[in-house]
Amino acid sequence: MRDSYKTKQKELIERCIKECEREFTVKELFARLNKEDQTIGLTTVYRAVNGLVKNHALSKSVESDGVPHYRLAEKCEHSGHCLLKCESCGKLTHTDCDELNVLSKHFANKHHFEVDQKDITIYGTCEECRM
Repeated sequence: MRDSYKTKQKELIERCIKECEREFTVKELFARLNKEDQTIGLTTVYRAVNGLVKNHALSKSVESDGVPHYRLAEKCEHSGHCLLKCESCGKLTHTDCDELNVLSKHFANKHHFEVDQKDITIYGTCEECRM
């Protein structure tokens, strides 16, 4: 994660984000940060997160509740990459599946629509939550 300049607060925010195992909201990140350091303001967290999204270090998605959720962006140089998100526990699984390429070609040929495969999330239920 790179930014034009580093401050102690930005470094703390970035470290906290790297430790997140699931997607998070800015308010969740803020609450977690304030357990460690009472000097970070909510505006600072919003600015840092927005900067990381702008620099492609974080991916942003808006859930059905309208609240933006964030996660570390995956560096992926090939097609067919997607995230599988469990709607029950929130677990994210990174996967590569050539079938996404087939689906993308279908959309291009039949619907004249080019799919951007950089940030595809498929929602469902993981194996652990189905048991």
